[in-house]
Amino acid sequence: MNRRFYVLIPLLLSIGMMPVHAQTSEVKLKDPYLMVDPLDTQVNAVNDARVVRLGFLIQNIALVDNVHFLLGSQAEGGDIHTFNFQVQQDGSNYLLSDDSDITFPVDGYNLHIYKNISHDQLKKTKYITMYATDQNGLISEKLTMEF
Repeated sequence: MNRRFYVLIPLLLSIGMMPVHAQTSEVKLKDPYLMVDPLDTQVNAVNDARVVRLGFLIQNIALVDNVHFLLGSQAEGGDIHTFNFQVQQDGSNYLLSDDSDITFPVDGYNLHIYKNISHDQLKKTKYITMYATDQNGLISEKLTMEF
């Protein structure tokens, strides 16, 4: 056989297996958390809602346009509930705001929100996915927690 043929096969195989990397945002997220307020059980027992705190640590907040929290029965799914927030700059401070009039301050690297979630929604939630989109429309890495 021709020796060039043996050289060509490994070369073609290695080119075909090269990983493709999607362009991702420079925004970095880490340490996601969900806390259910233990003191809230009596206050909201009437309307069956629990106050939860969702958050994570974030770098490069100045690059962020939106922050997303997905509660789902599957990873990266928002079939149970979705919260979307816009990041707004107020002087040297950053705030999260949604369609309501409530805003949440970003405290240094710590970004968190408080939301009412029904007991049924909380019970059905198996995964929480959190991510950000930057000013160029690029998506940060997605943080997913399973419970």
